[in-house]
Amino acid sequence: MHILALVLVVLPLAASQLIGGPTTVDVNRDDVQQMASFALTQLNTLLGSQNTLVSVVQAKTQVVAGIKYFLTLDIKNGKETQTCTVTVWSRVWLNDKQVTQHACTSRTKRDGLVGATTSVNVTRTVLKMATYAVTTLNGLQGVHNSLDQVISAKTQVVSGTNYFLKIRMSDGSQTQICDVTIWDQPWSYMTQMTHHSCVNAKRRDIGMPGGLFNADINSPDVKNMTNFALGELNRLQGAQNSIIEVISAKTQVVAGMNYFLKIRMSDGSQTQICDVTIWDQPWTHMTQMTHHSCVNAKRRDIGMSGGMLNADVNSPDVKNMANFALGEINGVQNAQNSMVQIISAKTQVVAGMNYILTMRLKEGDKTQICYVKIWSQPWLHRKEMTEHSCSQVTKRAGGLLGGVTNLNVNSGDIKEVAKFAVREINGIQGAQNSLVKVVKAGYQVVGGFTYVLTLSLKDGDKTQLCEVNVWSPAWTMARRLTDHHCTAQTKRQLAAVTDADVNDHFIQMLAHYAVQTINTLDGTHRAYVELISAKTQVVDGTNYFFKIRVRQGTTTQLCDVTFWRQVWMNSMGHVTEHKCATVRRRNVGGVEPAHLSAPLQQAVSFAEDALNGKMNSMFRFVVEKVENISQKASSATTYSFDLHLVSSTCRNNGNSYGKGITDCTPNYGMLQRMTCEVTVEYRPSSSRKYSLAADKCGQIQLV
Repeated sequence: MHILALVLVVLPLAASQLIGGPTTVDVNRDDVQQMASFALTQLNTLLGSQNTLVSVVQAKTQVVAGIKYFLTLDIKNGKETQTCTVTVWSRVWLNDKQVTQHACTSRTKRDGLVGATTSVNVTRTVLKMATYAVTTLNGLQGVHNSLDQVISAKTQVVSGTNYFLKIRMSDGSQTQICDVTIWDQPWSYMTQMTHHSCVNAKRRDIGMPGGLFNADINSPDVKNMTNFALGELNRLQGAQNSIIEVISAKTQVVAGMNYFLKIRMSDGSQTQICDVTIWDQPWTHMTQMTHHSCVNAKRRDIGMSGGMLNADVNSPDVKNMANFALGEINGVQNAQNSMVQIISAKTQVVAGMNYILTMRLKEGDKTQICYVKIWSQPWLHRKEMTEHSCSQVTKRAGGLLGGVTNLNVNSGDIKEVAKFAVREINGIQGAQNSLVKVVKAGYQVVGGFTYVLTLSLKDGDKTQLCEVNVWSPAWTMARRLTDHHCTAQTKRQLAAVTDADVNDHFIQMLAHYAVQTINTLDGTHRAYVELISAKTQVVDGTNYFFKIRVRQGTTTQLCDVTFWRQVWMNSMGHVTEHKCATVRRRNVGGVEPAHLSAPLQQAVSFAEDALNGKMNSMFRFVVEKVENISQKASSATTYSFDLHLVSSTCRNNGNSYGKGITDCTPNYGMLQRMTCEVTVEYRPSSSRKYSLAADKCGQIQLV
C-alpha cells in the first residue's frame, strides 16, 4: 500500500511537468515578464540600439536543467518595430540566465504582422538547418551529398521560424545549388523542409567550397568557440589563463564549421598569442580543437597602451561607442548631427579599452568627418570621450573611391610616408631598418588617402621587401600603418627566390586561397592539409612558390603551386602554375611492440608517453613499429631505436598515459604518421628509472 501511494503522488507531478515538454504559459506571469525584460536588455546590446518592450506576444516554458523560456516579443525603437523570438535559459540556483537564441524581424505599419524576411549571417543554427536540408535532399535524391557552402540565408518569423537558404552541395562528381525553405519550431521539436529547388552547377558557378570567411569576433558563436578553446588550452597547459582579446576570427564550412581563431590570453604573469582551429558540428554536439600553436608574446605584442588593433565597424561594441560619441559631439556643437557611416575603428587595451573611431556625420547639407577617442570601463559602466576633432567635408574632383592611382616614387610626400612606414615597421620588428628605396607607390581614396607602397629595407646584411598600406586622413596630420607584409631578400638581387615562414599567418592565408583557386580551375574538391614549404620571388609584384599537401577523397596529393600577387591591385592574386601528384602509401618495416622483450617494451612505452607529452596534438600517437634497435650497457642501460607512430582515437591527456596501440586504435579515418629517433636511458637505482636522453622526430604526414 505504501508503494502504491508513492506512485499515485509522483505520477500527477510527472504528467504536469514532463522534462523536455514545452508548455504555453500566461504572458503576464511575473517570471515571464522578468525574462522578457532581461531578454530586451540583451537584445539592445546585441543589436546596438535602445529598444523598448511593447508586449510579450507569446510565452512557453520547458524544464531542462533549469527552465527555458521561449518568448515572442514586440519591441520598438523610435518608429521601427521588430518582432523577436528569444530563448532564455534560467538556472535560479546558480543565479544565472542567458539568451541562447534570438531572431528579430522588422515590421512596418503597412504589413503590421510577423512575416517580413531578413538576411542573417551563417550561424550555428543556420548551419544546422542547412545540414538538415542536405540530409533530407539526400533521402529524396538517393545520393550522398555533403554541404559545401551556405551561399545566403534569410529568416522569417512565423509560428516558429522559416529559413530561406541557398546552399551548395556535392557528391564528389556533381555539384548542385539548391534553394530550400526549412520551417523550424524549437519548442515542439518540429523541423520540416517545405520547399526545395536544385540545379546542377556549371563550373563557373562552383566557386570555392570550403573558403575562409571573416567572422565577427563579437558574435555569440565566436565567443562560444573562444571559451571552448581557452578551456582546452588551460587543460593541456595545466594553467589558469583568461582571454584578453580575440584578435581575429575566420570560418570555413566543412562537415560542420571550422573556426580559425587568433587569441591573446594571460595567466597574470605571462601573455601568449595562440592560433587555434576549432571544429564544430552543432547537430551532433561535437566540438574539437584540431590545431593549436601558442607563442609567448613579446612586450610590443601584448596590446599594452599604444598598441592599436583593427575592429569591426559593424560590431555592437563599436556601434555603441559611435552612438555615444555622436551624442557627445552634438552636445559640444549644440547640433543635431546624424550618423552616416563609421569609416574605421580601432581598439587599444589600457585600464579598460580605448575606441579610436573615424565617423561621417551629417546635419542638413553639412557633412563632417570626425576623429574621436572613447575610453570605456564596462565593469564600472563608464565611458568618456577623451579626444575629438571634426572637419567639414567639401566637394572635390577626382579620386574615385577604391581606385589605386600610381604616384612618383621620388616625390617628397611619398618619401615622408615611406619614412613613417619604416619607423612603424621597426617598432613592430624591434629592428633598425633603413629605407633603401621606394620600389612602387600609389594611393587610394577611402575616407582620406591610403598610400600603397612597396619598400626595400635594410638592417645590416639583411634586406627586406615590404608591402605597406598607410592611411592618412585629409582633415588631420595623423598617419596610421594599417597593413604591412615583409619578405626577406638575399644579398644577390631582389629577384632571387628566398625561403618564407610556412607558419606566417599571411603566407598560410595565401596558401589556403591557392588551394581554393586550383579547385575552381580543375573542378575538384581538394581539402587543404598543410603547407610543406614556401618561397618568394620579387618580380613585378611577388611570386609565391608553395608545396601544399591536400586531400581529395581518400587520396593524399602534393601540389606545387606558383601564386602571383601585386599588393597595389584589388585582388588576392592569381595561380599561374600548378601541378598535383598522388602520394603513394608506404609499408612500414620493423618489429611490433608486442614482440619486443619486456625491458625494451617498457623503454618504448616510456618514450611513447614522453613524446606525447611534448606534442601539441589533440589525439595520442601510438607506436606501430620499432626498428634499428640497439642496446648499450655501462653505468646505465641505453636503448636506441626508431619509432613509427600513428595517430589514434584516444585523446592526448592523462587518461591515456601508458596506453599503446592495443588500447588506442589508429584513427584510420584521418591517419597521420610520424617517425622519431629516440634514445632512452634506464637506471634501476634511480628514483626515475627511465629518462629520455635524446629524440628527433620528422614531420607529421597525413596518409
